[in-house]
Amino acid sequence: CHQGQSCQQASDCWNGDCAPDGRCTAVCPAEMAAYAPAPPGKPFCLDLTEVTQAAYAAFAATAATGRQRPECLIYNPTFAPHTSSPPDTIECTPSSFRPDVTPDLPAVCVDWCDADSYCRERGLHLCGQIAAPGTGLEFAADQSLTSDQWYFACVEGDEANTFVYGPYYEGEQCNGRDAFASSPRLAPVGEFADCRSGPGRPVDLSGNAAEFINEWVSVATPNSPPYVKINGGFFGSKEKELQCKSMHGVPIGEGFAHVGFRCCGG
Repeated sequence: CHQGQSCQQASDCWNGDCAPDGRCTAVCPAEMAAYAPAPPGKPFCLDLTEVTQAAYAAFAATAATGRQRPECLIYNPTFAPHTSSPPDTIECTPSSFRPDVTPDLPAVCVDWCDADSYCRERGLHLCGQIAAPGTGLEFAADQSLTSDQWYFACVEGDEANTFVYGPYYEGEQCNGRDAFASSPRLAPVGEFADCRSGPGRPVDLSGNAAEFINEWVSVATPNSPPYVKINGGFFGSKEKELQCKSMHGVPIGEGFAHVGFRCCGG
């Protein structure tokens, strides 16, 4: 259960913290950072790093298929990472997801449905809208302090911060095009330790892997699946795409070699 809901033991609460009054607290686990947006926003927690290939592989090895959201069963009923991608994208190959070789790289080549299931298995959810987090897919709103958990975290509640580390672009502070100009590539989570707003705050909100968000960009049509939102830019992104306000849409059931995810709670 979540903040304020009744509990009898620690395991009843998503964060493992059942208070003496029998209510789940708002305390964030050690691997997450805490945020407190103004009302009607609700306090939330955000993973300090993108989910790693090792962590996702452990989930996929034991998770039961058929537990995805109903809309996901149409597009991808398994948790296996993708080994191919749509044309004109950064395509997945069998070497894109190798947790035995690259355990600390972001879990790319999974799709939105996989990411959603992983977070829900932890009692969490993909980051979504501040006023109604984790309640199901919502239509994407403009990036703002009152609408988007991920955006609120990226700017630390201050829209003067164009980037996760501040108002001005620093090309080598995060893993974007200017970090490995000759050979853009994924980096282990946390390798760019200064790609954050300060000590103890999440890393890689700008660059490395773009991240799935719990919001629609467009609904399904007879000729197209629904598209879901991704934020943050990736290792090949230039300055504009690395801004906290940067957002794009991708098909719900496709995996990409430049898109990963992290989870929110609360």
